[in-house]
Amino acid sequence: MFGMSDPAQTIQQIERYSAEGRLELAEVMATEFCQLMLTKHQEDVQQLVYLVKGLRLLCSIHLQRNKGPEGLRWMKKLHTFRNKLYKYLKKNAPHLLESLPSSGEDYHLAANLFSQSGKKGAAKKMYKKSASILIKPLEVWSDALLNGITDTSTCNAMVESFEHHKGVSRVNGGYFVMSRTGTQVEIEAIKNALEIAQQASNKVENQCREFIIFLEQEILRIDAGERAANAQLESALQNLQPKHDYYEYG
Repeated sequence: MFGMSDPAQTIQQIERYSAEGRLELAEVMATEFCQLMLTKHQEDVQQLVYLVKGLRLLCSIHLQRNKGPEGLRWMKKLHTFRNKLYKYLKKNAPHLLESLPSSGEDYHLAANLFSQSGKKGAAKKMYKKSASILIKPLEVWSDALLNGITDTSTCNAMVESFEHHKGVSRVNGGYFVMSRTGTQVEIEAIKNALEIAQQASNKVENQCREFIIFLEQEILRIDAGERAANAQLESALQNLQPKHDYYEYG
């Protein structure tokens, strides 16, 4: 149906359809692409790279389309072929491993698919597995809370991850919190997750309240022009501030 002679171009087209919200078309194209790559992945490692990229895209599209069970069926293939790719690169080109997405991101995606499929126990396991690989993943623990996993350890992990965030930014009119992993998470999702943790655990109630106030104040400061809209730029500007008043030594 689609011209798939150039896998790299096909991947870009699927990503474009997905970004534009044309999810039904993106799903059809991604499914065809993955089915094709499953017949070609043994030809060379580049075909395997394309297959893993295609599977990751397809699972993400299924999540966006609320097709959790269907996404989980493809997720099994993603885990299998990602592990195969990583094993090959570790042996033959270890320097390329750093350029690939972390397996923790795939476990996060799997957790969301399990949650969407009503499999809370499996979802909880995957959130924890994802967080054991990623570094203080705010995006993982906020999703866990938003998907109804509110045990004490999850609430504690959410608070600890928030303490290591990299700041608030305004991007295209929206507000985001930068996770330590580098992922931008919508500020409303973070606030909602903190509110859930606040209600679920007395131990983190005060911290969550303080964090929510902090986020609201950051938005006000950005809107008032009191700080840069970009969190990294604001951090750089703060580093340029003199640490001492030179006149105090007069």
